[in-house]
Formats: sequence, structure tokens, C-alpha cells
Amino acid sequence: MSNSKVLNKKNTLLIAMAGMFMALEFIFERYLSISTPIVRISFTFIPRALAGMCVGIVLAGLASLLADIVGAIIFYGASINPMISLAALCSGLILAWLYKKGKPGIVKISTAAILDQFFCGLLLTSLGLIWFGGVPNALEFWITRVTKCAIMAAVEIPILILCTKAIYPLLRSFLNRNGLKVS
Repeated sequence: MSNSKVLNKKNTLLIAMAGMFMALEFIFERYLSISTPIVRISFTFIPRALAGMCVGIVLAGLASLLADIVGAIIFYGASINPMISLAALCSGLILAWLYKKGKPGIVKISTAAILDQFFCGLLLTSLGLIWFGGVPNALEFWITRVTKCAIMAAVEIPILILCTKAIYPLLRSFLNRNGLKVS
């Protein structure tokens, strides 16, 4: 096979996988999240991390950003909040960073999950909510947001460890068989 055909096959595979992870983000956000009276637990970090495993940092970040924008258009009638979209982009970049140099350890996974929840979830998303919606009770808002991020970090760390141990080797094997060298 010529180099251009190999390159086209790789690019097509990467774009198709990024689109698949975008679709998974829609499903996880809309149908597989858990709503409680205090917090809404969303598992969108799973497809973001899987995208990071497969398509690299830049494409995973862009897939997260586009999933947020398209999801806002589809599910919420085009009410796009740029700060929340920025949080989605940063979350995709952080979770993809995990797999930049192969299979990460527990410390790197924990660091990424805490960064994801407290930088993207607490700081950026909260600022986006305040910017576009205001805060009726500031103390209650911040207590709820900090509680949500702490709960999500506690949920995210073991799930990412499980994904890294169980799913990462399978994805790496699939990608390596299809010409994408993944360490």
C-alpha cells in the first residue's frame, strides 16, 4: 500500500473513532447520568478518556468540545455556554493527557481526575453557570458545586483505573493491528 493510502486509512480511522466517542458522550450525558437532589453524576469522562486512549490529545479535546456544542444544540435548543464548552475542551485535553505516554499509573490517573473535576467542573463550569445564569444563593451554590466535584472525583478515579486496566489493552491491540502505533 502506498504511503498516501496508509495515511488516508489512519486519518479515516481516527476521525471515525473521534465521531464515535462524540456519540458516546451524547449517550452518557443524556441517558446514563444519575440525577440526585444534590448533584447530577455524569459519566462523560469515560468516553473522553477512551478518546484520549485512541485518538490523541488534540483530537480528543476537539471531540469533547464538538460533543458539547452539538449536544447543546440537539438537547437544549442551541443555548451554548462558551465557558462550559471550554470546560469540556479542557476535560478532553486533561483526560487525553493521561495516555500520552502509554498506560498511566494510579498517581497520574488521580491527578487527572482531580484536575478534571476541580479545574473543569468546579472552576470553569461554575463560572459559566454564574456568567449566564447568576447565583441566587452563593453559599449554597458553592457548597453544592464543591460537593459534586468531590463526589465525581471519588467516582472518576476508580472507573478510570478500571478502564485503564481492562479497556486500554484491548483498544491498544485494536489500534496497533490497524496501523496506529499506540504505546
